Amino acid sequence: MTKVAITTLREVDAVLFLVDAKEGRGRGDDFIMERLKNIDTPIFLVINKIDEVHPDELFKIIDNYRHHIDFTEIVPISALHGNNVST
Repeated sequence: MTKVAITTLREVDAVLFLVDAKEGRGRGDDFIMERLKNIDTPIFLVINKIDEVHPDELFKIIDNYRHHIDFTEIVPISALHGNNVST
């Protein structure tokens, strides 16, 4: 993230942190989460492509993220299949 993007995080009403369920958490995710820890803005974790992982794996993915930030809400979605997405 650039300095402008980080500064902007303090000016928005909410942050949607979108991750790919199939790819797993990486260094880029860790970098972003470290910056998100320092803001008071509500942070929503959106886990996309849940249709590409076994349902049992989804719980592990959620746990992997939620232990690092107190997300306002965690929303698993599948844009392809319309899970948790209004059409």
